[in-house]
Amino acid sequence: MKRFGLIIGAGLLICAAAYCGAYFCGTAPARRMAQEKYPELVWLKKEFNLSDAEFTRIAELHAAYQPCCGEMCQKIAAKNAEVREALAKSGGITPEVEQKLAEAAAIRAECQKAMEKGWEPESKLRWTCNSRSKFAKASSSRFHG
Repeated sequence: MKRFGLIIGAGLLICAAAYCGAYFCGTAPARRMAQEKYPELVWLKKEFNLSDAEFTRIAELHAAYQPCCGEMCQKIAAKNAEVREALAKSGGITPEVEQKLAEAAAIRAECQKAMEKGWEPESKLRWTCNSRSKFAKASSSRFHG
């Protein structure tokens, strides 16, 4: 009986060590990426094979746009709350709800224009802000220019 307990214990230790090793190896790329200065942009460097100089410039543009982005996100969130409130009060699409939806769309368009304006003079990449997509769309000039 003592031998059976040792075998089970050793087996559990081996399984735990194997799990920890697989977890450590499997999460190594994500942990490395999290250590970067701009971890949210590392995928961009890999996806488009950007040089260090290109990546540095994009990171600078990204950092410069952050205050504006935060402000625009607050405006969008506030307008979305107004839309939800109007929908809850009316129970359906009314002229007031349609007006709020149009205002929300105008704010999102303003956000997109502000972002594109910030990138335009410096970068070969053009971005469109789409809240449903986590990837930006690059213009063909990056690949064909």
